[in-house]
Amino acid sequence: MMKSQIKILGIFLLILGCSLISFAGELTSHKPLAAVLQDSIWSVIDYKGNVLFKDTKITDVLGYSEGAIRVRMKYDSLKFWAFLDEEGKVLFYPKSQIVYNFADGMALSTRHNPWSRTLEIFGYYDKSGNEAVPHIYDDATNFSEGMAYVMNKDTSCYIDKSGSVVIPMQNLAGNEFKEGLADVNNKDGKIGFMEKEGKMRIGFSFDEVKPFSESKAIFNRYGRFGFIDSSGKVILKPIFDFADSFSEGYAFVGFAEDTLFTPKWGFIDSKCNLVGDTVKYTDQKGFSEGLAAVKLQNKWGFIDYKDQSVIPFDYDLVSSFKNGLAWALSKDKKVSAFINKNGEIVVDLTKAKRVFDLRWNTRVK
Repeated sequence: MMKSQIKILGIFLLILGCSLISFAGELTSHKPLAAVLQDSIWSVIDYKGNVLFKDTKITDVLGYSEGAIRVRMKYDSLKFWAFLDEEGKVLFYPKSQIVYNFADGMALSTRHNPWSRTLEIFGYYDKSGNEAVPHIYDDATNFSEGMAYVMNKDTSCYIDKSGSVVIPMQNLAGNEFKEGLADVNNKDGKIGFMEKEGKMRIGFSFDEVKPFSESKAIFNRYGRFGFIDSSGKVILKPIFDFADSFSEGYAFVGFAEDTLFTPKWGFIDSKCNLVGDTVKYTDQKGFSEGLAAVKLQNKWGFIDYKDQSVIPFDYDLVSSFKNGLAWALSKDKKVSAFINKNGEIVVDLTKAKRVFDLRWNTRVK
């Protein structure tokens, strides 16, 4: 191939790559960003602040997952749950006292136990609104990696999406699978990690753990936190009073500053080395899209992987970045908005009464 042809091909590929990035950005921009209550009406907006839909019957917006928006609605005197699609059309009405967000294609749901109105029974809906797993369990987890832990007086096990038993648990209790491992408790309250085939990979030697993230898990021993790898080997001894899971190659860890257990946070890299000289932040939200929201002297800002300030500590409340935006609220600056990584306002919601961030499933205003 001649040099001129190679050059033309390179330019073509560059233009194509830029076009794909632009197209992906456009797809994201028209996705739901937040639910906003203004003038007593809930509306759902996209990443440019445009209204995707509004509905006067919605009384509260409580979640968004896998393309389904979870709401409470009221019609005349009737109150009910509903799942809406991204255009505001009803997917189905769950017949439940409480229904949770979709996880792995299934929505956990609770109903009152017919034998005792103070107790609940658990089951699952699929995305078509079918009761895929009947409401017969006293406790249950979300589905994750194709399975969910359930239990009642007759059974303790992991089930698949048809409700069939995959892993009988006998005297064990389980949690969700993450990276192929689930933390499980034995009858003495000790915790280990089990593989999806039901084999224990890491024995029952921990008092408290957090799920695996980036092949590392937090464990608690004698009131202090450390990290293990996926073989169970201790890669950082339990020396911290606080610890959060790894994200983007870094994990926040902290020490109690006083007898009130006030935290001071810093962060470590993938080799468990502390980044920077000190632990100094009073709160943090972990790294997301290259930046971490941290709190210093009662104000929030954003730092990079080198512990350098990127967005000033001007805010009373922030969320982590996702799809290029973060929520930021400042009473002093009278700002209630979604901002970009330059700290610029992209979607101004100062006039909104309430704002629910659909990306992180949390109320921010």
